[in-house]
Amino acid sequence: SLISLLLVGAAAAAIAAAQEKPDGPPCGLPPFVDVLPAKQSKELRETWKEWKEGGECAKEQAATHAILATLTPEEHRAVFGGDDVEIAPLFIQKMTDEERKAFDGVFWNPNLEDADKQAKINKIAESFKDAAQIADFKKWKAEQEAAKKAYEDRVAKLSPAVKTQYEKLISLRREAEKIRYNLSPEAREELGDLIR
Repeated sequence: SLISLLLVGAAAAAIAAAQEKPDGPPCGLPPFVDVLPAKQSKELRETWKEWKEGGECAKEQAATHAILATLTPEEHRAVFGGDDVEIAPLFIQKMTDEERKAFDGVFWNPNLEDADKQAKINKIAESFKDAAQIADFKKWKAEQEAAKKAYEDRVAKLSPAVKTQYEKLISLRREAEKIRYNLSPEAREELGDLIR
C-alpha cells in the first residue's frame, strides 16, 4: 500500500540522514534496529555484520529494504510511528534477548485472543527484576488499557448499521493478519510488497 511504501521510504531517509556516504548510498546498521521486532532485528544484524565502513553496501541496502517490507502495518506504526521514529518503551529496551523474543512472539501474534495475549505478556513481565523496568511496564499497561477503553467507547457510539459494517471490516482485517503472520518466510519473500 501507499502507507507501507511511505514508511519504507521514511526508513530509508532515516538511514540516509544518520549514515549517509557523500559519494553513494547510506551504509551501516540502521539506527532503529533495536526497536524492530526480534526477527527483523536479527535479520538486519546478520545482513550488516560483514560490512566494513567505507565499503560498498548495495547488497545490504537491498536486503534491508526487503526485511523492512516484511513488517506488518501495525509493526511499521509501532516502530516508525508515522513521521517520527518511536522509541521502544523502557521496559522493552531493558529486556533480555530471550524476553524480547518471547514478548514479540506474543504481542505480534494475531492468532491469540486479547485476554490470552495479556496473560502471556503479564507472565513475561513477572521475570523483570529492574524497578524502573517494572514501573515502566505498569505505566505502559495502564496506557494500553486506557487506549483500548477509549477505542471501545468510540465503537459503542456507532450506529447499528455502521457497527455491522465495522465488525465485518475488523473480521476481514484479523483474518488477513493471521494469514500474513502464518506465511512461511519463503512465501513472504515471494510476495514481497504485493500484499500489505
